[in-house]
Amino acid sequence: MTYDYHEPREVAEALHLLVKHGEDAHLIAGGTATVLLLRQG
Repeated sequence: MTYDYHEPREVAEALHLLVKHGEDAHLIAGGTATVLLLRQG
């Protein structure tokens, strides 16, 4: 499984990503542990 991880800094950028990726897009709220694991590889 592959994925792209984005950290939009503004609401407009987040909305653009949601539109661009459609049903494949998922929002992560909180997720501190998840982000740390992703950064560790």
